[in-house]
Amino acid sequence: MFVGEFTTDWGVLFTGLTLAALPITVLYIVLSKQFISVIAQGAVK
Repeated sequence: MFVGEFTTDWGVLFTGLTLAALPITVLYIVLSKQFISVIAQGAVK
């Protein structure tokens, strides 16, 4: 739909890709301290 034979709507395409990646990025930022501490605890054992 966004990529045609002769045209590509890059603005809409990149906006959609950014919105698709945004929830995963926000979740990682929110849980990054817990994620790192769990990995560190597993490495000490």
